[in-house]
Amino acid sequence: MKPQTILFIAIAIIAITIGMYVRTQQHQEPTNLALKKIILLPQTKDIGEINFIDHNGTAFTKQRLLGKWSIVFFGFTNCPDICPTTLQTLSKVKNSLES
Repeated sequence: MKPQTILFIAIAIIAITIGMYVRTQQHQEPTNLALKKIILLPQTKDIGEINFIDHNGTAFTKQRLLGKWSIVFFGFTNCPDICPTTLQTLSKVKNSLES
């Protein structure tokens, strides 16, 4: 074999090895994902009167939140990058809280 061929094969093997290592490092799951970026308030805070419409078209008022733990998230359902993954993460958190 020519020296150039051996050098090319060696560089290709090194590049593939580095690529595989980098890819495995990027796809590791972060630890304790559910508790990242959550602020736990020591006492409840009055949010004042609210008047929203929920996903079923019915009124959503403060009375629906009384006596329950609540997570309020204002997101968008029609954006190409961040919103779908954020909503998927919130869905996973909700499912883990229900079980």
